[in-house]
Amino acid sequence: MKYTTALLSLAALAVAQDCVSNYESCLLTKDEPSCNSELASCKNVCAEDLDQCNQSDAGSVVCQKNYNSCLNTFPIIPGGSDCVAKFIKCGESGESSESCNAQNAVCKDSCTNINSACLSSGSADVAACTKQYNACYYSTSDVITLDTVAKYQNCLNAGTNVTACNSELTNFKDACTTIQATCLVSGAADDAFCSSITAACYYNGSKWTRESCSASFAACTASDSECRAELTMCKDSCTNAEASCRTAQNADAAACAAVRSSCQGSPNDPITDPNVVSSSSSASAASSSSAASSTLSAVVAVSTGGYVYKNGTAVVGKNSTSTFTPIAYTGAASKAGVSAALAGVFGVAAYLL
Repeated sequence: MKYTTALLSLAALAVAQDCVSNYESCLLTKDEPSCNSELASCKNVCAEDLDQCNQSDAGSVVCQKNYNSCLNTFPIIPGGSDCVAKFIKCGESGESSESCNAQNAVCKDSCTNINSACLSSGSADVAACTKQYNACYYSTSDVITLDTVAKYQNCLNAGTNVTACNSELTNFKDACTTIQATCLVSGAADDAFCSSITAACYYNGSKWTRESCSASFAACTASDSECRAELTMCKDSCTNAEASCRTAQNADAAACAAVRSSCQGSPNDPITDPNVVSSSSSASAASSSSAASSTLSAVVAVSTGGYVYKNGTAVVGKNSTSTFTPIAYTGAASKAGVSAALAGVFGVAAYLL
């Protein structure tokens, strides 16, 4: 009778109070400290019942088996419930990095506690505990929907200034590092999978769909200097996107270069500092006539902002019109430079006369 009672008690306990299952359920509705306390109480109950069983005629093998089941029946962790999946979902939902990191810390603690409960019996199935421990951290079905390039582009599309988005891009890349660290934390993880999901976090094939820098520059109606400043900032963001794409050790360099190319558009847009005067304005002449020609060329370059065209004709400023194709940008207009150049022209003319 004592034997039967002990078996029934342990069997009922194993079904009703599988400590790991109860702990996972607890974390869905309560805070971590409360669930940790409940887990400790559950383990104590299992240990007490083991003592009662060992005092019966059930036998140590039966008692130990039921004790293990009381602690952990190895419940299957639902897809998306592992730490990596939760962290990915948190980041892609737009929650702050601080919030996601805090949630990830709680999740990793819970994995440690689950593994501790699994191994605490003294005769646990170590291989099964390790498998469960890894599954708590990651599942090979985990996928990255939004890589750093996509997140960065979304930030810019939302109208956030480039400086703020650059800061966010740093956070996005930090999140990839956290994903890799979380995936590998058990010490017996699938290294290849962890590396692949980390690489996908940095870049997973997302396309750059924003208007290119050259198209934005062409449509810019602001002043010449403002348009060039916007162009510079735009191209900087393209460089940042490519750099983030290339962060992973096994990054596809060609694909990352294509992201930058799509972002920039034409590589021939003027991007030089608008305050730099054309170097041709300081060219020396070998003769009076060549000096006049050179100086006149300098006047054209300086007074027009340095947009030089294939037939030698130049136009004034970003928003002037021309049917010619620019081949170089030699420097923006400078009142001082124009005055100096004109003085040179008049001096040469006076000398020739």
